[in-house]
Formats: sequence, structure tokens, C-alpha cells
Amino acid sequence: MSRPASIVIWDPVVRMFHWTLAAIVLANYWLTDSGEDIHTWLGYAAAAAVLLRVGWGFFGGKHARFADFPISLARIREHFRELDARSLPADSGHNPLGAIMIYLMFLLVLVLVCTGWLHEEVDALYGNDLLQRVHTYAAHALWAGALIHVAAVFIMQYVGRIELVRPMITGRRRIRR
Repeated sequence: MSRPASIVIWDPVVRMFHWTLAAIVLANYWLTDSGEDIHTWLGYAAAAAVLLRVGWGFFGGKHARFADFPISLARIREHFRELDARSLPADSGHNPLGAIMIYLMFLLVLVLVCTGWLHEEVDALYGNDLLQRVHTYAAHALWAGALIHVAAVFIMQYVGRIELVRPMITGRRRIRR
């Protein structure tokens, strides 16, 4: 009996980044309190992960590179045509809507790190109401983005008839023959 054919989609760096950031966001949003050392260190870890991923976006493998998932109106229209046909390409990585979410999450993590650092480390800004509000709103936006991301993965997996969850765990996507 032969095994189903599969192709490599996500390399280990992309997968480790994804799950590390997911764990940090969950922990810092639900399990830690602002000002706690662990909250601060997890924020720094998130910043390091995002910076590593940005570097990997220029030097990593095929689906890791930003050039592999450009954002353009033409690419978005093409993606919607693929969805309408209920057939996403088996070898596809991030779609253009996913790319928008990636960049938004990168930005929100960096806003969180900067506002958290400024609030905690710059004495003149400690207790600054604006920084606290921006930090709080960015945290809520990141959490909302994460929920939208998870919902979109399951919707795209169903509508596009393509595996999305398994490849983020194993790196490989089974293909239909």
C-alpha cells in the first residue's frame, strides 16, 4: 500500500516561529499581568521571534520568503477566483490575505514591544496613560487578529479544499492525485 504523495510547504523555522509566537501571545494575553517580569521577557522573546522571522523572510526557503507571497490587487483577485473554483494550488504557501495578516501581526507585536518597553524602562514615561492605552489596544487587536487567523485557516481549508493545519505541524501537505 503506497503512502499519499506530499510536498514540503513550511520549513522548521517558519513552523517554530508560528507556534512560538502563538504560545507567547496566548501566555501574555491570558496568563501574565502587565509589569510582571515574565510578561516583559515574553514580550522580548516575541520581538526576537518577529525579527528572526523578518530576516528569514529574505533568506529562508521558498514559502518563507516575502517574495513568495506578494500583496497586490491582481493577486487578491486571483486568490478569490481560486476560492470560487474551490481549488487552491497544492503547492501554495501564504495567500495575499494571509500576507496582510502576517504583516499586521508583525506590526502589532512590534508596537506592543515598543510601548511596553517605553512604559517599563523609561522613567519619564512610567504610568503614561497614552502608552498604556496604545499597548492595551494593540494587545486586543493582536488577539482579535489571532482569532480571525484561526477562523480563516479553517474556512480556507474547507473552501479551498487544501490542507492548512497539518503542514503547519509537520511541514508537509498531502496532495490529491
